[in-house]
Amino acid sequence: MAIGPSAVRVNAVLSAFRDNENSDVIDALCYFYVPILDRLKGNPITASLLAKAAKLIYGWNLTESVGEVFIERLLAHDHLKREEKNGQTVFIAQPSPDLSESMETSIKESFEEVTGLFHDFDLISGDLLYRQLSDEQLGDLLVHFLISLDAYSNNDIAAEIKSGATGNGEREALQALSNDVSVLSKAETHVCARFVQWLSSKRPKLAEKLSSFVAAGLLAELVEDFRKPSAVETQSDTAFFLDGPMLLGLVGTSGAALQDEAKIIVGALKSIGCRVQVFSESCREAERVLISYLKTQASDRHGRTHTAVLKGEVDRQYVQTVASDIEKAAHTFGVDVRDYDLETFPNEHKYFNAARNTDIYSFLTWDNPLARDHDAFAVTAIMRLRHGKHKNDPLENSHVFISSNEKLVEKSRKYCIDSQLIRETQCGPVVDTRDLATIAWLRTGFENSDKLPMSHMLAQCERVLRIRKDVIETARAQVAKFSPEKVEQFELLLQDNRAVNYLMDTARGSSAKFDPDADQELLDGMLEAAIRVAVDDSKRQISEKNKAIRDLKKEHDEAVKKSEAEQESLREERRIADEAIAQKLAALEVAHEKDRATLAEIHLHRDGVIKTGVIRTNREISISQFMLGLALAAFGVAASVGVFIDQPPKVADYALKAFSLVGLVLTIQALRGRGVIGLSHISEAVGRKRYLRYCREKGVPQELAAKRVVVDHGRLQLLAPTQPLE
Repeated sequence: MAIGPSAVRVNAVLSAFRDNENSDVIDALCYFYVPILDRLKGNPITASLLAKAAKLIYGWNLTESVGEVFIERLLAHDHLKREEKNGQTVFIAQPSPDLSESMETSIKESFEEVTGLFHDFDLISGDLLYRQLSDEQLGDLLVHFLISLDAYSNNDIAAEIKSGATGNGEREALQALSNDVSVLSKAETHVCARFVQWLSSKRPKLAEKLSSFVAAGLLAELVEDFRKPSAVETQSDTAFFLDGPMLLGLVGTSGAALQDEAKIIVGALKSIGCRVQVFSESCREAERVLISYLKTQASDRHGRTHTAVLKGEVDRQYVQTVASDIEKAAHTFGVDVRDYDLETFPNEHKYFNAARNTDIYSFLTWDNPLARDHDAFAVTAIMRLRHGKHKNDPLENSHVFISSNEKLVEKSRKYCIDSQLIRETQCGPVVDTRDLATIAWLRTGFENSDKLPMSHMLAQCERVLRIRKDVIETARAQVAKFSPEKVEQFELLLQDNRAVNYLMDTARGSSAKFDPDADQELLDGMLEAAIRVAVDDSKRQISEKNKAIRDLKKEHDEAVKKSEAEQESLREERRIADEAIAQKLAALEVAHEKDRATLAEIHLHRDGVIKTGVIRTNREISISQFMLGLALAAFGVAASVGVFIDQPPKVADYALKAFSLVGLVLTIQALRGRGVIGLSHISEAVGRKRYLRYCREKGVPQELAAKRVVVDHGRLQLLAPTQPLE
């Protein structure tokens, strides 16, 4: 019976279930009946048969009333045909159409890739039995595992088939299904769980695709509602009490996978106002588990904590810290501890009195008296705290106890129903962890909707792959019997995670005896697995060192390239600056040459002006001296005439008087020791003044013009320039 195609097809419906207000869980899960109806085609189908078939093949707990709803939907989708026989209406199974074309392409391709990886997985390729299976058969095996991952045991249905208790023709139909699809063996479950773990580590994106099949199993828990919970819970004040194992999972002593699942579930419940608490009695239970682990000899340890320690997910020192104060660890992870004594609050005893507490203790049949006492306490406390008020929905009850012990869930519910304390449709005092996961996923506004199925899948795989004491004891006894000299080696190998994993993989999770002739092969395999740890660590360290060296070299090369680029940039900047300076110098040189030419022109112009001024001035001095000399000669002649003539003309008189006056002034000046001013002095002073005025009018600075001449012998003498003209 190939359930793979239907399972792949249903993923598209699951997406619609969450995104489309018009779709519901029944439509989604109808596709899981396709391979069942194919196997039973032509046979009459009843609601009871559908419920039992789902229990047999998938492990889902469906009631006959739910089967009636599936009858209607399957009839509407033409998977059933209505016929009248002997005045009664019967529903005949019809062969289903080929679903391959209706599969969602991306899901189909991903599933085919996963199946190919599963085919090459070492636990498959190295096993003669699994190696003979086709990819389709391996795909069905994997899908069957995922869909039934956290389903209850279907041993009761198998027992009914064997005893012939089923009637109305159901026994033959269920027998046919049982012959075609058997319950997954422990070996098959172990191999699938190990592959899912490997895939989540190596190919996490593909592993997320697998988690959608787990979601189908979670949806099966909701079929009693017959609908999608369109009005998701936005607020609830339910107090959820964790049992010891789930508390240990939350605080991290059971490994990373179980802690992730617990954190997501607790966070989702708190997001709508639920209270998450733990009884102090459950803390004592968790404390006993950890102390028992710490006190047990290393070779005799087993269970989730031991598995987590061997895998390196939790340190033994941390386990000791948690064991020393479990309440503090609970508070650290947001869980309140509640002290509750069964002897107190007598007003609550009427809801579940001391006699019933004794009864439930006797009703729980497991061997460990401490575990029975704790579980009886939990049931009694929850029933009393509810005060007789019980609802169908766990989120509508005031108090709920969460346990990973499915037997406690079943037995406590059965006891309460048989004692008429709750009705068939009402929530029992204890809810299974998988039901809590469903509630957290589907009833809290789809908070963490992508993360929870994935974390739930990995947590369930971790539970499947835990180190089992019975397997270790079987191997120890067999080694001691057939290879006693190897016992010490075996005990040492039990301290290594890879060696223990090899042992569990060889046993495929079963405690059946090993092949006596393969003792040495088993020990060699464990030793090789242990050595592989050191080899892998060495390779990892070498790889890390090589990577560090490569990174350093890369950084050095990048630094060198950066330095070279910076230097090249500086050289380019310097070249550009030099070119700019050269251009500026060239421009300045051109300007300087222009200035020099201009200065030369100015110098020539000024020199010419000065020379012209000197020539003109000297000429004027000569003329003035000549004219004054003539005038003085005339006056001298006139004065002489006046001296020698008795009645000289008035001019002669005036000339004589003038000469007398001038002579008197000059005589006085001489007597005083002062210089006597002659006509040459007057002409020189006047000529110099006229020279300076001429130069100034022609644009030559007066200071410069004065510096270029001296008076010598009554004439201006031109001097050679002592410095360039400015």
